[in-house]
Amino acid sequence: MSLVLGLLLGALSALVMFPAAQHLRSLQDGERAQATRYASGACMAGQCEVEFEAGGRTVVADLPVGSGAAGALSAPA
Repeated sequence: MSLVLGLLLGALSALVMFPAAQHLRSLQDGERAQATRYASGACMAGQCEVEFEAGGRTVVADLPVGSGAAGALSAPA
């Protein structure tokens, strides 16, 4: 019974990890951009945004909950 449960959990993990890995590989060819982080609370609670230029347009994007981006991006001056 434990073996079956372990195999089932392993298969479910693989179903989640393969698409995530493929998504990360698709981002490798992307262009890096300078961004400014804005926080209206804790980034771990999903209250952060980044603003950057892409294709001549200004983009404002929400950071996902728990992104941990607080140390990765500098705060606005």
